[in-house]
Amino acid sequence: MVIAWQGGTILSLAVVLLLVLHERRVPLGVTSLALVALTTIALLATEPLSGSLFFGQINLFLMLLAAVDILPRRWRLPGIGVGLAAGIKLTPAYLGLVFLLERRWGAAVGSVVTFLATVAIGFLGVPDAYSYWTEKMLNSSRIGDHLNPGAQSLRPVFDREFGIDSTLVWILAVLVVTAVAAAAVGQAVARDDRTTALSLAGIGACLVSPFSWFHHWVWVLPMAFGFMIGVNRFLADRWTFTGGHQLAGAASVAALVLPLVPFVSHVMIDAAQSRFYTAAGFAFLVCYLVGSLISSRVAAPSPH
Repeated sequence: MVIAWQGGTILSLAVVLLLVLHERRVPLGVTSLALVALTTIALLATEPLSGSLFFGQINLFLMLLAAVDILPRRWRLPGIGVGLAAGIKLTPAYLGLVFLLERRWGAAVGSVVTFLATVAIGFLGVPDAYSYWTEKMLNSSRIGDHLNPGAQSLRPVFDREFGIDSTLVWILAVLVVTAVAAAAVGQAVARDDRTTALSLAGIGACLVSPFSWFHHWVWVLPMAFGFMIGVNRFLADRWTFTGGHQLAGAASVAALVLPLVPFVSHVMIDAAQSRFYTAAGFAFLVCYLVGSLISSRVAAPSPH
């Protein structure tokens, strides 16, 4: 059973990466399949994947459910994947932001209906479902200690790093992050960049959740993979000199690795590393938003 679960976790990531290739219109063949296999192996060196495997977490399965709703260019699920993921673990409900910004109203409704169906099933089959929804849902201390360096969302980081344990401050921070995340995801949607939309919405979910463990941050993995593909495509078309394609390949690998440096795997996440998760996540949102706005202005035709 353990082997099947771990294998399913790794396979889920590989399928998400294949969906990213399809979304980026990369033909599927021996080379692209080898790229997915090698990247999946390399990503074992990241904390979100290795932590999910070590603790037997469901994070990669949830990301796959959301991905089949968002990434395919044809035959996307009508919100069922996000609804199921939210029913299993509430945080993926934040991915509904993508549906709203895409104006996929049917998918938004489908995700809500699917989620409510899972809640109804929970009330029928889980004795303490009522107490969860009425008492425990926002009590982040039931999940873990805010002082644990593995706690990686705004609320525990504020408490641990700055001694701020204020619900009001947290709510204000959630509103700011959600505004930035919505703007960044909106830019990705406008560019038909579904991989980035999925990833940034997932990162936003990790930030605003009352409590996110470090292994919840699996959303950075498809983001870095998509970034690698984009850099490779951009440079390969321009670096046509001798050895240019080899240099483009090396730069592409760097594009995969550099965004994941804050998420590199350790035997245990330490206090120093724990300061970078939320900062890096928010920086990704801001940098993508600012970069998109600047590039849009540069690309806009002059009125004269």
